[in-house]
Amino acid sequence: MEQIESADVSHIVDSSSRELLDELNRKRSKARLWPFVGIAAVVMFGFGVSLGWPAWVVGIFAIITATGTYAAYIRDALQKTVVLFYDFDTDMEAAYAKLHAAASQLANCTSAWHIEASGKVHDRKYHAGASDLVRRRSTSIRKEDPPYVKTNIETVAVGVGRQTLHFFPDRVLVYDQTGEVTRAFRLPR
Repeated sequence: MEQIESADVSHIVDSSSRELLDELNRKRSKARLWPFVGIAAVVMFGFGVSLGWPAWVVGIFAIITATGTYAAYIRDALQKTVVLFYDFDTDMEAAYAKLHAAASQLANCTSAWHIEASGKVHDRKYHAGASDLVRRRSTSIRKEDPPYVKTNIETVAVGVGRQTLHFFPDRVLVYDQTGEVTRAFRLPR
């Protein structure tokens, strides 16, 4: 059997998609602050309790550290998020509605498959007359926002093996299992 990968897509990257890809991966790689703030808050809270601080001081300290941890979490989300805003004309809005209608029809099917590999059969009589064998896995087609992207539209996500394709009106973002954007390419108009 021969693996079927979408590696050919890597050659279809225009400059604006390359910039978006670089920005997405640069922001994704930024370290998160909130776990460190949360751990420090728990350690300080435990330290205060072990020293016998009055209950009202411990309560105020807990509120302050919880607020600080939440603020650090929000800061991290803002630092790691890329914003894409779309303003459709009527033709583009109709075309994007057709994409969503088609994706909804596919999502409502009993099952959807991703063909991972295919191979030629050398002796057809052992494979019930089949000329090719395929290895397939169940996949999903859903409306889902890509990680760390905030947008004013709904996007369609299609699982294709170890990758997920997120369809935007003008481009497709290809995410790997770790959440890294491996490819971005523009769609033809």
